[in-house]
Amino acid sequence: MRMKREVNQQTISVITPFYRGNKYMHSLADILESNAERISAAIQWLIVNDSPDCPVDMMNITRNAYPLLETEVIRLPENGGIHHARIEGLKRASGDFVLFIDQDDQISPDFLRIMSRLMTEDVDIAVCNAWLEQEDGSMFPAFLKKTDLDDVRNLAIYIRVRNPIRSPGQCLIRRSSIPEAWLLHPMKKNGSDDLLLWILMLCRKAVFAVTPDCLYTHKYTGSNLSDSSAQIKTSSMEVVDVLQSTGALTSRQLKDLELSVEWAALRSAGQKPLFPLKFTRILFTRISCKFRHLVSPRINITSD
Repeated sequence: MRMKREVNQQTISVITPFYRGNKYMHSLADILESNAERISAAIQWLIVNDSPDCPVDMMNITRNAYPLLETEVIRLPENGGIHHARIEGLKRASGDFVLFIDQDDQISPDFLRIMSRLMTEDVDIAVCNAWLEQEDGSMFPAFLKKTDLDDVRNLAIYIRVRNPIRSPGQCLIRRSSIPEAWLLHPMKKNGSDDLLLWILMLCRKAVFAVTPDCLYTHKYTGSNLSDSSAQIKTSSMEVVDVLQSTGALTSRQLKDLELSVEWAALRSAGQKPLFPLKFTRILFTRISCKFRHLVSPRINITSD
């Protein structure tokens, strides 16, 4: 059994896929510098430019302005999608831990300090609660009940219900715990490469530490890929294909995941299934999940 102890001065790499996002870089650099100050350590910041026709403007994110950010721009020759960009960033990452954060995301100034404390030697990934911004500017937390925290560690939830982690930006990941299969199968469709990563990690018995602290904000932009049901269906079906090729899931688990994606797409489109009986196992799990959530105690949500 691995001894549990807090990580001391482990290095961190932050990977940001960039797509015509110069307007976000200054504010993101501000928050990363604040995080670096609070952990008293430099951060490797890898900006992966996935828009060849739009260079990253480095004028406002120089080393002089942000002395604790070891910033490097990786220029991709053509647009390959967000998963490909994350993989290319990961190939250049040197940190013990990795944070995948999108250009328009926000994290608390204490994100890395709090999350790194969760990364004891037996932990592969730390997941925080998140504020989800709505179209009207209001916010609500991703995790409200204890069952929400438990669901993050439950493979069956990812397969039969939903992806309980709203964004990779909620997560600090041990770099050595990222499965090779995730790097070898870059997805063609954006939207669900994170679902693929979580399933692959859970299949390898990865240990997930979860905190109710809201340290991440998922901003509403009106064009978030994760808010596009059609995009998610296409991308999620690609996840099924990749998992089938890797042999990570059983044939029954693969079928359940495929049915779960189909059911979610039908509900999103306001349609009824032609053959509802085939969804019985999926619906039973979802109903059980809703009941557990109903009777579960609320968690104490804090925000830094």
